[in-house]
Amino acid sequence: MRTPADDPRPPYLQAADDLEAKILSGDLKAGDQLPSGTQLQQEYGISNGTVQSALKRLKDKGFVYSVQGRGNFVRDRAAEAADDEARSASQPSSPEFAAIMRQLESLGDGMQALADRVTQLESQAGQGQQAG
Repeated sequence: MRTPADDPRPPYLQAADDLEAKILSGDLKAGDQLPSGTQLQQEYGISNGTVQSALKRLKDKGFVYSVQGRGNFVRDRAAEAADDEARSASQPSSPEFAAIMRQLESLGDGMQALADRVTQLESQAGQGQQAG
């Protein structure tokens, strides 16, 4: 699944959302190893940095975890639910806090989109110099 050019979301979100859907549908089960970074780059047609951003998003959402030197694995959703409950108990639950968290996530998404665009432009500029 290449990331579609007409999708307005940044490529890392497209890849992360596709992997999340595979996890939620059961195509990828708890304990399954995700494809390597190189395989994900080829599958989605994205750079290594974009793959890393997609994996970070999945880690932040509790869908995957990393094992140094071995790769990324699907997390057990029951364990993730318990972690969510513990996090909820330790975080303030005010509407203001929730609004700030949404704004921060949106800013982070925007920053990543800009970083992806800079990487893309740098790559295009490098290709143009090589052709010349």
